[in-house]
Amino acid sequence: MGNGSNQLSHLPMPPWWEAARKSSIEKRNAAQKSAFGKIASAANEADQKAAMSELGKHEKVLAEEFERQNNAAAFAPGVGLNLAGSAADQQAFLDMVRREMARSKSFHDLMMAINSDAAHPVHIELYPQNTLQVFDAFFGYGAQGVDMVDFAQLPVDPPPGRPEAMTQGENLAHSMAEAQAGTRLQMIKERAYPLAHADGITAGNAYRLDRGQQSARSSEVVSGLQITFDYEAGGKTIYRETVTRDQAGNVTGVSGKNVP
Repeated sequence: MGNGSNQLSHLPMPPWWEAARKSSIEKRNAAQKSAFGKIASAANEADQKAAMSELGKHEKVLAEEFERQNNAAAFAPGVGLNLAGSAADQQAFLDMVRREMARSKSFHDLMMAINSDAAHPVHIELYPQNTLQVFDAFFGYGAQGVDMVDFAQLPVDPPPGRPEAMTQGENLAHSMAEAQAGTRLQMIKERAYPLAHADGITAGNAYRLDRGQQSARSSEVVSGLQITFDYEAGGKTIYRETVTRDQAGNVTGVSGKNVP
């Protein structure tokens, strides 16, 4: 798609785009300041070239960030993605997708791949109420349900004091990767789900890494009306998230704690 600047320059940008762009510009300015300082104090030409090479690497990474942000702002369902649900739910879902594409390279790449893959279309059914599932539902063959009410129970960013918390973006990456796996596997739900779910966990963990979180989801245990998710780093559990639901399947609470 390119950097999209010509198409987007006249449009009012959403707050998440402004925040992502501001962060990228701050990183670019810091990289330039560091490189120019090293060049000014370099003892020889080789040191100057090394500083310029380092700056070039930073500039390449930041140019890719700018492109992802513009791709995110311009994102709309293409040949590989179909949404079903109310206009309000579709808008809320797309706002979430765009926001997370701008903030995560792995999720950006996942959505761009899904959106352009006409041979393996993904169908997302958006539910404004209980689905008897927690957050999403895997139907197989590329069909996935997303419970917008459940998703709203999750934070956009980890809360203060809980940097490893589960977020909307992690679960969105999980849902979309799971759906993509379903359409590629072309197996009945019971056979496809374990494989697709594993892909979802991998995508969620990649998203966490992109966002600077240190741990990865390692297990989930269902006990009655509770689901406990453990997150590991360095071979040990450092964070635990507990999701509670009622008899009808509605998520009634999400709570987490750091594990010493």
